[in-house]
Amino acid sequence: MSTSAPVRDSAGRRLLAVATVGALTAGYLWFHRRTHDAGDLRSAAEHLLQGRTHWVTFQNRLLAPALIDAVRGATGWEWLRAFYAVLAASLAGGGGVLLWRSWRDTGKSARGLAQTAGWFLLAVALNHRWSYPWDFTGALLFLLLAVWARDCFGSLASLKSWRLAILLAALALNRESSLFVFAALGATVLVAGLQAGRPARAFVPAVFIALAGGANLVGVLLVRQALFVAPTRPAGAVGPEMASGNFNQVRHNWHVLTHPGEGWPAMIVVAGLLLLTGLIGREIYRALRAAQPLAPGRLFLQLGGVAGTGAILLFADVSELRVYFEFVPVWLLLATEAGPGRAELRGG
Repeated sequence: MSTSAPVRDSAGRRLLAVATVGALTAGYLWFHRRTHDAGDLRSAAEHLLQGRTHWVTFQNRLLAPALIDAVRGATGWEWLRAFYAVLAASLAGGGGVLLWRSWRDTGKSARGLAQTAGWFLLAVALNHRWSYPWDFTGALLFLLLAVWARDCFGSLASLKSWRLAILLAALALNRESSLFVFAALGATVLVAGLQAGRPARAFVPAVFIALAGGANLVGVLLVRQALFVAPTRPAGAVGPEMASGNFNQVRHNWHVLTHPGEGWPAMIVVAGLLLLTGLIGREIYRALRAAQPLAPGRLFLQLGGVAGTGAILLFADVSELRVYFEFVPVWLLLATEAGPGRAELRGG
């Protein structure tokens, strides 16, 4: 008995889906232009490659300013216009990736359009007047990392992927949030080893990942020390925690989260993240108890979400909602794609 091939979207429907991504990108550009602080944005990023930015914390965030300068060199555009070109490419690129995966997996645009709607809706919800270039390039890179985890991370051998190496290098150049990716990778390897009943097998890759994460941290500190020249913020605007590298925001975040009148949006977001963290911990615990291994790709996304939540509470300002945007792809794919990834379906 023959089985009919799955019905796929026509070229016209696919073109309409692409146009939808373009319209959403244009709408977000319009929205961002009317809500951001152009002066603050320029003072933070325009001369970062020359060592002049708000404070030393920003100095290692080289990728997005370099892309903006490349656009300026190729087009002759002024800085703000080139910034919006990079922003548009980041958001539209994310929507394009989600659409392509939907066409590949289902032949239809529905899942990709739903995910893209979530991508842009959360970009609006987490918008901040200080939405910097690296927030958007970081979100795209984390989306590509989440896609790699879902589609390619099927075994420890997957860690040798050149795609992963390129993504980790780009994330390291974009922002120091790359550090928690190494933490999540190391934890994934250790948990996977426990699930398989062979923890010793995970020891060598875990040590290698720890060394790579340590090298990333040293690189961040060296770049800050070598390139930073002077702050572009007014005198007195740079607090001691910023001047020293912004490595401890616990006291500030505690104040924000315990004063509802000041920090209620952050309280809602953090409460949601902590709830998700608890649910993830329960799922991993049950899987270990039942000896039912979780797919490595999904496990990595789960632990990445947990590590990201911890990083925000410790090192970021929870009241600036833009800091959560990098983690949108992780939660988006976890929420909309149940079950094992393609790598596991192929046998990893």
